[in-house]
Formats: sequence, structure tokens, C-alpha cells
Amino acid sequence: MNKICSFAVTLLLLFPCLLSAKYMAVLETLSPQDLLTRQERLFLTDILRGQAVNILPAEQNWTIMTRENINVMLPPGKSIEDCEGSCLAETGKNIAADYVAQARISQFGKSLAITAEVYETASSKLVASFVGKGETVEDIERIIKEQAPAFFQKARDNAFNASKYDNTPKNEDAIKANKSAKEQQAVKADETRQKADTAYAELDGKKVAAKPAEVPSKQKAAEEATESKAKSFWGGIVAGVIYNDFYSSHFGLNNIKNETSYEHSVDGSDDLLSSFWGIGFKAGIGGLFIASPYFGLHGELGLAFRQGTGKTNLTITLSDKDKAEKKSDLEIEYTASQLNIDIPLLARVTIPSAFYIEAGPMLSFNVYSKSKSKITDIYDTKNYETKGDLKAFEFDIATGLGITRNIGKSILDFNLRMVFGMTRISDSKDSPKTWQGQLSVTYWFL
Repeated sequence: MNKICSFAVTLLLLFPCLLSAKYMAVLETLSPQDLLTRQERLFLTDILRGQAVNILPAEQNWTIMTRENINVMLPPGKSIEDCEGSCLAETGKNIAADYVAQARISQFGKSLAITAEVYETASSKLVASFVGKGETVEDIERIIKEQAPAFFQKARDNAFNASKYDNTPKNEDAIKANKSAKEQQAVKADETRQKADTAYAELDGKKVAAKPAEVPSKQKAAEEATESKAKSFWGGIVAGVIYNDFYSSHFGLNNIKNETSYEHSVDGSDDLLSSFWGIGFKAGIGGLFIASPYFGLHGELGLAFRQGTGKTNLTITLSDKDKAEKKSDLEIEYTASQLNIDIPLLARVTIPSAFYIEAGPMLSFNVYSKSKSKITDIYDTKNYETKGDLKAFEFDIATGLGITRNIGKSILDFNLRMVFGMTRISDSKDSPKTWQGQLSVTYWFL
């Protein structure tokens, strides 16, 4: 009978321990700023947190803490980057977590190296760790997916063993004292979590009334575990300079009509295009969708001012078999200006920590144009000016090369783009096509 009573008391004491909720915090992956981008660090953290959700399910009273609650609960002026090793356990205590895990990425020769650790916050004990090495971020992602299940399994086993071998006092007074202490600890932890929820809501501009502390439900725990992915959509402003040039035309200089009794030749028409160029500018807004660390879609809506001037010394020779040759020397100066609305739609392929390349079509709608011609011969100089003579629509192909830099929570893009005109700039068959070199900066902050 005594054995049965002892077994019943032991079971009653162990049962609350086995059912008590455990909180796991997966902190942001750390790396030198020039080694991984912010998006890559967030992505690797989400992979590690996702593995924690799989191994430490809500059905077994595990709660994986969200990114927002972790950040809000850190003390003022405290940065996770300041901690390493057992200091992570102290961070875990500050955010009321039972276990805290974090990965760090470093440079190892020409490779990337990962070190991941999980600590029990109550004892500051290192529960599990793993290391790995790879050439690319994809290699690091693969290592996390291979090693993380066993990594978090050790944390789960540690929690189970801690409950199983808990030396709970067996006399009535000690049981009451121990129960009271555990209730106080639970209330304190829940109050801390309630403050975090309130503080996070206030950051969003909401007023939240204090609520009684309660253990998160399974549904709430699952929602918290899966929310907060790396940002995919960005908006920003773009500005840059444009080098503009013409090609694929003689402006009709080789097609001068003449009387049938004469033959003519034109010298110097090619020089007009070979010397034609001008500097313009562009400004507008952009949108960026990041489907993965390696692929994205980039679009812009901008106003572009293009201009260019070319000069040539032209000689026209008229010859007839019965008459002497006639020559006319001309100096032609041609200037063109355009104001266009440009809409490039580009696919972006990124090589992490290096550069990205882009390519795609660009639609260009002309809203204003003006051209001037200055022709000087041996007699005088004549000026001709035309407005609105350039085509209202152009179709171009754009290719670009760029780099990305993080500025706090924003992104800065530096881009060198080449634009090749597929259609002519006016309806005339002798009208030139345009090509451009664009150097631009985009500030992504939305």
C-alpha cells in the first residue's frame, strides 16, 4: 500500500512538470556585415527557426518565440551582437525563454563557416551545438537542414530529463513551498511575456489594456512560430545619369534625291553619328520583389531626359559625264532632346555577397521632343528647329550589373545599365535608334 501511495505522489508531482510549457528563442543569425546581406541572415534564421518548429511541436507544449517579441523584450541599449557563448543564456533570461539558440557565420579561408549553439537559460548550460563549412549560402542552408533536427532534439531530451529526474521534496510543507515557488516563477514569466506583447503592440501604435497572464494556446503558439518571414517586397526612389547615343542611321544623307543626268556621292555622313552623344538624367520610383536570395523582379517608373549633339563636315559631289564635277562643302550640327517616361521590367539574378545582374524589356513613351539642325555652307548659315517630331513609343532591351549594400533596415543599390533601342526614334525609315548607358542609385526603404 505504501508503495502505491508513493508512486501516486511521485506521478502527481511529475505530471505538471511534463506538461509545463517550454519556450525556445531562436535569435538572429550573426555574421560580419560584408559577408552576408541582411536578407541572407534573416533567411538562414527562418530556416533554423522552422527546424525548431518541426522538432519542438506545440502539441508537446513547446512555444517557439517570434522575432518581434525577442527584439521588444531586450533591455534598452542591449544588442544581441554583444553576446556570445554563455552570454546567450543571459539574453534568454531577459526574454523569459527556457532555451536560446543562435547561429553565427564567419569566414574560413575562402569558405563560409557556421557555428550554432543552444543553451539552457536556467543553468547557462550548453545543451547542443554543431559546426559546418561550405562555399556558398546554399551550402550553409543545407548544413542547417541536416544538423538542426538532432540539434533541437538534444534540447527536447534535456527538457524531458530535467523533468524526469527533478528531486521534488516529498514532505507536505516542502511540496507546498516548491509549488508556491513554481507558481511565482510562472506568474513572473507570464508577466514578462505580457509586457512584451503590450510593448510590441504599442510600437504599432495600438493601445492595449493589460490582460491576465495566460499560457499561449496551441493555435497561438503555431501562429507565432510561423510568422515573421524576411521581407519580400520593397519600394524606393531611383536617380541617375544617362549617356545617350544614336546608331543605325545616316539621317537620310546618303539618300539625297538628284536629277537623272547627275550622279552624286556623299562624304562624311558617318561622322555625324560617330561623334553624337550627350548627358541626361533620370529620376523616379521603383519596386523590388525578392522571391529568394538568388532571384527577384525589378520594375521602375521614371522620367528620363535624353539629349545629344553631333557634328560633321559633309561634302556632296555632283558629277555628269558631259559637265565638270560640282562640289558643295557643308558643316552640319544636329541636336536632339527627348523627355520620356521609361518603364523597365527586369528579372534579377543575385550572387550573394557579390553582385547581381538584370535583364528585360523597357517601354519608353515620349512626352516631349525637340531637334535642331544648323547647316553652314560657303554662303551662309541656316537653322532649322522641329518640335514633337520624334516617335511617341520606343521598345528597348535593358541589361544591368549592380551591387547591394545594407543601411540599417534599408537597402542601397548601385547599378550600371545598358539600354539598346529595338525601334527607331521617329517614323522616318532613316531615323536612328538609340542606345544608352545609365548609372543609377536606388534607395529601398518602403
